[in-house]
Order: sequence, then structure tokens, then C-alpha cells
Amino acid sequence: MKKILVALAIVLGLVAFGVVVTQHSAGATGGDDGECVPQDPWTETIPGQWWNFSPNKEHRPFEGPPTFPSDPRGTWQGPHTNGGPQPDAEGVYKNGGGHGSWFYRVQPKVIEHPGKECPDDPIPVTPVDVSVTPATCEDDGSLVVPAQKEGVQTWPEPGTYGPGTYNVEFSAEDGFVLTQEIPMKTYVVESKLTGEECDEEEPPVEEPPTEEPPAEEPPADNPPTSEEQRCTSTKCVRIVKDGNGHVIERDVIEYGGEVREEGL
Repeated sequence: MKKILVALAIVLGLVAFGVVVTQHSAGATGGDDGECVPQDPWTETIPGQWWNFSPNKEHRPFEGPPTFPSDPRGTWQGPHTNGGPQPDAEGVYKNGGGHGSWFYRVQPKVIEHPGKECPDDPIPVTPVDVSVTPATCEDDGSLVVPAQKEGVQTWPEPGTYGPGTYNVEFSAEDGFVLTQEIPMKTYVVESKLTGEECDEEEPPVEEPPTEEPPAEEPPADNPPTSEEQRCTSTKCVRIVKDGNGHVIERDVIEYGGEVREEGL
């Protein structure tokens, strides 16, 4: 029976303190369940409470002080909110002389809460992704981290970077939120290329142009010629004309066998 009473006293004491703590927590959070709720400054008042100690029969007359919130020599009874001896006392105290009664008191408390202000909704911002220029036989490759709008942070900072390995990250500053999440990416920028792929090719040898023989013009069509003879009693004249009627040959044949060419 004694053990049951002691356990009951412990439970009652803890429950009493739990009530005080619960009231304080509810006022401090303002019922915040994860979403920010603005709240004006407010005052929280925790009422005073007191308990009286009742010693077991075998411990009377009782030699105190008892231990709060539990003592195997008796039971704490309470909490009480009104009345009670010595209203200004604090903690465990004795009322009266000799083997007087023992009490425990908690004074009222006033807590001023500053309230709560909620930040404005975050401003959406869109990050600008990086670009990589591949290496060539003439130049190193490069990583370009472009300048960002207000509210966007990058690592590394905006700029142009040469050969190396880079882990690129984007994040939003306070008061901003990214419209799209870009996961961290690793970029490898290579140095200028070398090797067979960069060997210069010899220019091709230009062969002199081959001269083709001039095309033969077809022979001109000569118009047909005509021949006629004109004779007298002493001679004959042979006349050759071209197709246009022009005299191209003129021979004089005299009787006696002599032939001579006359001028045209």
C-alpha cells in the first residue's frame, strides 16, 4: 500500500509539472504546426500552485524537510491554486514551529512573448546553366559559368575556367527559391589536343593543267567549179570559174600546140 501511495504521489507531481510546461509551450509556439503563422506580441501568465505534504503514520511526528515531488515518508497532495499558507513562499517550506506541516509552492510567472513575424513568400528565380567549350588542336577547352540573376548562387563563381575538373552547384539565397532544381554536375575540361589527330597534312601537289590540242575545224565547203572553152580560128581559151562565177584559171591554147596562161 505504501508503494502504491508513493507511486501515485510521483505521478501526480509529474502531471502537475506537465500542466505548467504544456501551458508555456502552447503560448510560445502559438500553435505553429510547421507553417509560419504571424502572431502579435502577447503576455502569458502561469498561475501559482502549491502542494501540502502528508506523512505516513509511521513517520509521525515528521522530521522534514520532505523531498519534492516525491518522498517515501509520505504523499504530496495537490496541486492547489487558491489559498494556502505563506503565499509568498517558494519551493519546500515549513509552516509553524515544532513538527509543523510542510508545503511546496510555485509562484505565478508572467512571460512576455515578442510575437512572430513571417517572411514574405520567396521570389522565384531561374538559374542559367553552364556551358563547356571542347578542346581543339589550337586551344584548351573551357568552362563558362555565366552571371546569374539576383538570388542565385553558383559554385564556382561566375567566370571562365580552363582545364580541370569542376563540381558545379546552384542554390538560392535567402528570400528566393529556384524555379528548377539543377543537381550538382561534374565537368572535365581538357587541355589542347595533341597526337595524330593534330598532325598537319601535307598540301596536295598541284599538277600542271594539260593542254588539249585545238579542235580541228572542218574544211570549208568549196563551191563546185565550172570550166568552159572559147575558140576562134587561131586559138582556144579555157576558162575555169568557181561556184560564185569568179574566174580562177584562164588558159590560151593556140593552134600548133602551144599553151600559155594569161593573166586574169
